[in-house]
Amino acid sequence: EPGAEIVVVACTEPPEVESAFLESVGLDCFEAIPRCEVLNLSGRGLRHVPERLILLASSSARRLHLQHNQLSTLPPGIHRLGALQMLDLQRNRLIALPEGVGRLSSLEVLHLQHNQLTSLPDAIGG
Repeated sequence: EPGAEIVVVACTEPPEVESAFLESVGLDCFEAIPRCEVLNLSGRGLRHVPERLILLASSSARRLHLQHNQLSTLPPGIHRLGALQMLDLQRNRLIALPEGVGRLSSLEVLHLQHNQLTSLPDAIGG
């Protein structure tokens, strides 16, 4: 359903690992992601965000919650989230942001508190 919120856990690429993660949160597959405006991946202990998740969410995601995880990097393809208006990355282990974050033309709110960032990409005030 358009405008729905989905709470998912990101997973690694091997299908058997992906299935185990999705089963642990009660989802059958990533098929619902392209229809969701809000993706809530907060507090899941994530160490990375799979590029596949970004590709699936690229046309619909308006808000992406990644706070309270263990992320040290973001996927280089983050710029594909063209409709993204809010990105919450607070309380992770980020040491740098990919340049693609600066190309998120619809982005209005970016939460970066409590990370290990020492600089920002030029496009967002680095």
